[in-house]
Amino acid sequence: MKLINMMVSGITGIALLTGSIATAANGISDEDMACCKKALSMQSDADDIGFEGFRLADCDVVFNDGRHDYVVHTDGSSEKRSPVISTFAATAYENDGSFEVIVPTKASMGTLAVMMGGEWDEAHQVSTIWHEAFHCFQLTNFRGNIEGLTNGHTFSKEDFSEKLINDEYAKNEKAKQLFTKQLEILDKARREEDIDNIREDMLKYKQLDTERRELISGDAEILEDYYTIVEGTAFYVEMMMTEAQSEENFVKEYDSRLTVFAEGSSKYYSLGGAQCLLLDRLDSEWEAGYDFSVPMSELIYEKLGV
Repeated sequence: MKLINMMVSGITGIALLTGSIATAANGISDEDMACCKKALSMQSDADDIGFEGFRLADCDVVFNDGRHDYVVHTDGSSEKRSPVISTFAATAYENDGSFEVIVPTKASMGTLAVMMGGEWDEAHQVSTIWHEAFHCFQLTNFRGNIEGLTNGHTFSKEDFSEKLINDEYAKNEKAKQLFTKQLEILDKARREEDIDNIREDMLKYKQLDTERRELISGDAEILEDYYTIVEGTAFYVEMMMTEAQSEENFVKEYDSRLTVFAEGSSKYYSLGGAQCLLLDRLDSEWEAGYDFSVPMSELIYEKLGV
């Protein structure tokens, strides 16, 4: 089973706001509309990241409060409707032939964050909108390449819900240790000033990667590459848009997370995101030609000659 029609980002996707929209009639809150406006105003920051053709205004955005969808269309019109999916999470979803960003309302996310001991402000909501909008961009422009990541392999719904990945690492402490070491090496390498030191770091990384992959199943490897490519790059966009809003928040939200092993697919968000950050050190224009068909690690090895 391919996770193509819906990419759920359980942790953390925009509308075209041209002119005023009457929010009262269709139920869209002022604070969610404010988040849309803030996100849209950051298009130049997204352009600086370098993915050609990535525009926040190219897809509808849907705010979900658990009972209704509140849709802001690309033409500026809005509507209230029954939810098109039952999952209460940020996601990119195919509806009537095009991909929509669906995000819980800011109020809903704030309540959930408080229950989990955290917080959720406008900056978090804006970064989430960008993350999911990037999935819309991926699937609209590179769907064939993304589907190709799992072609020829059959996965159950449980596999894509992370059971397979969790089972692999639950029974393999050595693989978990190697994965953690790889994250630490990536973090060190992206902070290095000398290219020779980066090359040395990545030689160690490549050796550990080979060793770790020998400890997990072929199916787990396929899902790992899928999540690292698809979610890792979206997580990178999320990080960059967070940094554009506040460098302090970037450090607070991501610096420690990028070196910590996490359960499920979350570990691959960090792995792929860290690879993208290192690629920025090696080639500031690497995003321009990237087509989501190969892991970013292969680009790193190629650029370093390792």
